Amino acid sequence: MNIVIETDIGHDSDDLQVLATLLKLVNDGNVNLLYVSCVSGNNNARAHLANWLIDCVGMNVPVFSTPILTEWKGRKVDLCTMINEYHHDSDINAYVHRGEKVYDDSRILQDAELKKKILQQHRNVRVMIIGPGVDYSPYMSAIASVHSVYYQGVYNDRSSFNIGADWESYQSATRFFQDKSIPQYYVGRNIAYQTRLTQKMIHDLCERCTRVDLHAIFQLGIAIYRDLDRNMFNQVNFSVSSPGESIIQTLSPVILEKLEAFSESNDKHVELYDALTCSSLSSLWFDSLPALTPMYDITCFHLLYFLKDDNTHPFYSVESIGDHIFTVKCITQPHIEYMEFIFNFYKDVCDFL
Repeated sequence: MNIVIETDIGHDSDDLQVLATLLKLVNDGNVNLLYVSCVSGNNNARAHLANWLIDCVGMNVPVFSTPILTEWKGRKVDLCTMINEYHHDSDINAYVHRGEKVYDDSRILQDAELKKKILQQHRNVRVMIIGPGVDYSPYMSAIASVHSVYYQGVYNDRSSFNIGADWESYQSATRFFQDKSIPQYYVGRNIAYQTRLTQKMIHDLCERCTRVDLHAIFQLGIAIYRDLDRNMFNQVNFSVSSPGESIIQTLSPVILEKLEAFSESNDKHVELYDALTCSSLSSLWFDSLPALTPMYDITCFHLLYFLKDDNTHPFYSVESIGDHIFTVKCITQPHIEYMEFIFNFYKDVCDFL
């Protein structure tokens, strides 16, 4: 199976998990990863992070830093956490920056023509788009090589970050793929909530890794979202507002049903106080999470990897919503069975790491 990925790796944790999974499958001979393309903003840093993980497992995969598109000029550069620059200090139970940056810019590729040449040398290439700011031109120039395209986002939905962030480019590309009868698959809303590993599962997976700090990948990746809106993060993940903050009434009814406003007279809330308020470099909040945040990029990978030729899937309900346009609507297996599958699947990945 030939695969390329367009990723904003470093923006959260599951882009790194997707890359780690692909590298494991490459090692097993099940996947041919043609290249990794880093998109969004701050793309050289993202490319360094991708190269770091590839180096950790002793492999060699071309990594591109995609130039920022014209329509992105003037936008705030997306955050990218260089997880490899941190180490865990057990005395304070927190991550500390090493105080050094070691980059090798000579390894980073930027030539879109080289992408096109790589694509043209292969057939039946599956393109996985799990980040915004994609340069679609290499795929449009090597369309005979493209088997299918997989998006982490909702079809034609401007509110989906990866799609709406570069709306004009996306619109042109998806119409082009449709005109060329290239199947396009989309991860629907709320599907990834079935991927929330429990804290016990997280601990087990982290213990299996010997070459990378999976705990750091999880915590420092998720920390970006925690820092963007601490109150929302606490309400979604701990079912309680931050001390002194109000409940966000625009959250989904499922979340609102369980939400409580922080109260000093509630022993459970008081017990959570430090986890709700501590620095995101502290591991206290992460180790207190009842479950990992949803992993949409992992869901997109599962859609790609386990999809059968007849468009059936062992875990997802795949529905046609237009000519060569498909979306994932729901999980077909019971929730606990799917969770066990994910857990066992990533045990093998973590043993590789």
